[in-house]
Amino acid sequence: LDVPTAGAARVGGCDLLAMDGKARLRYRREVVGFVWQQTARNLLPYLTAAQNVALPMQLRGRSKARQKTER
Repeated sequence: LDVPTAGAARVGGCDLLAMDGKARLRYRREVVGFVWQQTARNLLPYLTAAQNVALPMQLRGRSKARQKTER
């Protein structure tokens, strides 16, 4: 995540400006998600939309129950 030079940046109750680089990396990895406009770059065409969303959580080792709760 970029670090602003002025102002405030709060997302979901998290103060992004108060985070150090390691915390921002963890926040980006665990909380923030994005999909490129060119879907061929990051979506697997043989998976459904829901499966594409669930795949990173499965690769991180989150349990199915926790995945459903977080959706």
